[in-house]
Amino acid sequence: MFATSRGHPTTLGQPIPALTDHAVSVSLPTWRDNVGYEEGEARVVDAMQTGYPRFFVHKSIQRLAKLLLQAAPSRQDDSSSNSESSEEIAWLFPSFRIAQDCQTFLANRRPRLPSRYSAFRCPNADNEQELVIHAVILAVEPTNAGKQYWQHSGNGISSRRAERALALIAGSAAYATNGHAPPPARPVRAASGRGFARNRHYAKKGSISSSADLLASPKADDMTSSIDSLASNGSSSSREAQLTGSKDGQQDETDLTAYLEERYGRNLSAQFAPLAKLALRRRIAGCMRDDATDLASLHQSDATVNEDDRHLLASLGATNEACAPGQVSDRGVKGLTPDDVYLYPCGMAAIYNAFQLACRTRTSRQLPLGKSISFGFPYVDTLKILEKWGPGCHFFGHGLEGCVDELEQLLATNRRDKPQEPGILALFCEFPSNPLLRSPNLVRLRRLADEYGFMLVVDETIGNFVNVEILPLADIVVSSMTKVFSGDSNVMGGCMTLNPLGKHYDLLKKLQEESFEDNYFAEDAVFMERNSRDFRRRIGRINDNAEALCDMLQTRVHDSSKQQLPPPVLKKVYYPKYITPDNFLACRRPIPSGHINGDLAERPGFGGLFSMTFTSMLASQVFFDALPCYKGPSLGTNFTLASPYVMLAHYGELDWALSYGADSGLVRVSVGLEDLDMLLEYFGEALDRAEAQVYAKSNSNA
Repeated sequence: MFATSRGHPTTLGQPIPALTDHAVSVSLPTWRDNVGYEEGEARVVDAMQTGYPRFFVHKSIQRLAKLLLQAAPSRQDDSSSNSESSEEIAWLFPSFRIAQDCQTFLANRRPRLPSRYSAFRCPNADNEQELVIHAVILAVEPTNAGKQYWQHSGNGISSRRAERALALIAGSAAYATNGHAPPPARPVRAASGRGFARNRHYAKKGSISSSADLLASPKADDMTSSIDSLASNGSSSSREAQLTGSKDGQQDETDLTAYLEERYGRNLSAQFAPLAKLALRRRIAGCMRDDATDLASLHQSDATVNEDDRHLLASLGATNEACAPGQVSDRGVKGLTPDDVYLYPCGMAAIYNAFQLACRTRTSRQLPLGKSISFGFPYVDTLKILEKWGPGCHFFGHGLEGCVDELEQLLATNRRDKPQEPGILALFCEFPSNPLLRSPNLVRLRRLADEYGFMLVVDETIGNFVNVEILPLADIVVSSMTKVFSGDSNVMGGCMTLNPLGKHYDLLKKLQEESFEDNYFAEDAVFMERNSRDFRRRIGRINDNAEALCDMLQTRVHDSSKQQLPPPVLKKVYYPKYITPDNFLACRRPIPSGHINGDLAERPGFGGLFSMTFTSMLASQVFFDALPCYKGPSLGTNFTLASPYVMLAHYGELDWALSYGADSGLVRVSVGLEDLDMLLEYFGEALDRAEAQVYAKSNSNA
């Protein structure tokens, strides 16, 4: 189960894990590669086969967008567009409501960005559930505002949804070839983006400027009128011809991939997605303790369930029963049930929707929105959401005790001097934060939230609920299931959990039930369910590896009071055990009674993420390049993954990041399941290399 040898892929631009169609990381093996990625160097951009899904548009989505642009009604027939640009770009979404939300974002730009909407009902020759793709189409423009919405909100379609749509289109082509008229694929025109109230958003260009080119449409006069014509002329079948020389090649490849993943990956068939989602919600609610209970009883009388699926259902680890009323789940909150857990296509979508839900608690009562608070140095897109939507936010970027004091003073001053202004809407924080691993004082923040009436929204992705128990202190908890909950780095997902004992629960629950859309694609849910069956056991191993590795690294931190040759180059290790430990320990789950040392199951720890800073940029670069582990974006993987995080996330604002303690030479490490001795060797040798090169350079300059 655990990796014990080196052999990691180092080829620039290849997916991590290798040969994974829906990988959520990509190989950027050297420091220079990461800088080249941010600078848009052709050497790097041209090598990118994939990337983190919200930053790099998956090639299946690119291909589908181009097909749908060809099928969309011509822009010349749409009076909403006044752009002279000959190129258009399509951003694809899973629902009409989300497409409308994107159009609102574009309309609120200054200057306003006109857009148009089209819905595409993909051909359905096999009486499967209809798949509809919703497109927002606009002219290519320099700020790439559509990409901003896609990235920040997390609301775009997944690569598996795109692949399914492409398969339906290709199937329609085959259907037509066999002498039948393909089922209609009807592009539906709807209202264009309308003007809305003033709401300024930032205009900084994203780091992946090529996405507009990748999704840009052909010239308008080359467009066809519908997907039907694409299907009938076979233009969607070029890939199968390249692969096999057969018009059936793509379908054969798709069927083979699905068979291998379902048979040997031990997933359920996609028809069981509702059950997979139930299992996920129970798992997150803490009502499901192991993977041995029986779900097959739900379908004992269902003749469509084959024996392989019955075996999988029997080992799925869920029942159709919620936590009993009043039962304390292992999340530490009485009355918590799976009905309080909501699934989203990715973690950022959960955060975005948590913010929108908080806003509705005011707008639903005709109350003005107040600013939010971003507490601590957060993941980049969380701050962007709070800045770009609504009236803005107060940013307490250090997230330390002094910031709580400053926040308390701000709240008291506003109450005294500005009673006419709306109060704070919500405070958003991470526990602990990414990448500085600072844990906020949730007890003090909860006290302030109760006193001043705002909501507390906590992102537990880094801590995870095996290690920390924060739901009792929060109104809303959000998490990215893409990370350690999945571990396999091949599927996206996110969740939002409401605290049933929170003072805002009744209103939050009512509004969430009124507005929630289940946009989590069926096949993604099935993969996430499979991946997460053993997440508790994996986290125990990761906790042990990370703590032992950080303890070793602590012994090699530079100490100016000691004379060592070569001098240590490691400046600081950021890990919850060493950074704000009291705040972390106040929320760490208790060690289970009867715990036996060495047992990997369900032992709470400090998590698997840590960061390192160095005495010089040269030391950072040499250390990073010398690491033989996987190197790319994302975290929480079953394998160790390193990244120069600040360079990737804040390349255009390095001085600003440094002002909050995020050094440009920081290396972030997500520890995996590898053999511990191998990890100690990896990092020890990389430090040796960095120390030797820095020492040699200092001597040569002497």
